[in-house]
Amino acid sequence: MGKKLAKELGDNYKYYYGAYYTKYNGYDITIKYDYASLLYNLTFNVNGNENIDALNKLLSKKDDYLVAKYKNNILTITQACDHSKDIPKLINNILDDTTKYLKDNKYKNICKLCSKNEKTSLVSIDDNINYVCDKCIKNIEKSYQKELEQHKKIKENIPLGIVGSIVGCIPGLLLWILLTYLMINPSVIALIIMFGSAYFYRYMAKSMKLPGLILSVLIGFIFIIIANEFTNSYTLYNEYISQYNIGLFDAYKAIPYYLQTNEVFRHSYNQNIILSIMFFVFGSFTNIGIFRRYIATNKVKNLEVK
Repeated sequence: MGKKLAKELGDNYKYYYGAYYTKYNGYDITIKYDYASLLYNLTFNVNGNENIDALNKLLSKKDDYLVAKYKNNILTITQACDHSKDIPKLINNILDDTTKYLKDNKYKNICKLCSKNEKTSLVSIDDNINYVCDKCIKNIEKSYQKELEQHKKIKENIPLGIVGSIVGCIPGLLLWILLTYLMINPSVIALIIMFGSAYFYRYMAKSMKLPGLILSVLIGFIFIIIANEFTNSYTLYNEYISQYNIGLFDAYKAIPYYLQTNEVFRHSYNQNIILSIMFFVFGSFTNIGIFRRYIATNKVKNLEVK
């Protein structure tokens, strides 16, 4: 749908990560559609007069619900749009008048980062897409290269990292236990466990390279499994404490038996495992994100806009 809509907007539009980009009449343009509010935002990076009453008056002739706002060198035009397929018609209805207003009032197109009136290119910086001038691109590339060289010099202290990862998982484990006692499904706490595992490993090891990524993910996963087993043990304990003189560890040892003989418990057990693994997978992106900071070499990517 995104690429198809980009073609309907015009030959020069490019679609990346839910937004549309182009250069029109000398101005860099970004269009984003919000499916929740049913609004689209047309954005310009320009420097000029902060008073845009005349522009709003011009736009109101097109649609009473067209509103322009200008702040911090960003001009945003918002309009109600019930369906994203209507964006090309609505955009093309105001684009010429808007850019003519900007030219007539001497608004200058500027770089998103340095706010200078320089020639810009569409670039992806850590997957954040903006129109940026060549000087800023070079500065960012130099900064990333310097950061990468510094990271290469840092030695990863794996033993301390393991200790840090274990310590980082403990707060999440305690919170998991607390929610279990309160009879609240604690599976979402897997995110906190993975967060603690990742950041405490990095803090103690001073970096996170491939061994650190593998170990921090593995330690976090082990803690999540342990926490999940505690939840299921506590479920059995609550269920049968009134009938048998059992402890929590006895309930844990009985899990295999009830998995085979009790369909309700088996369903609950499988559901808890699935939810825990889902949140584990989401949480592991924290580990991957930290790891990428120490190995990524292509954080800046030029995106061609014909």
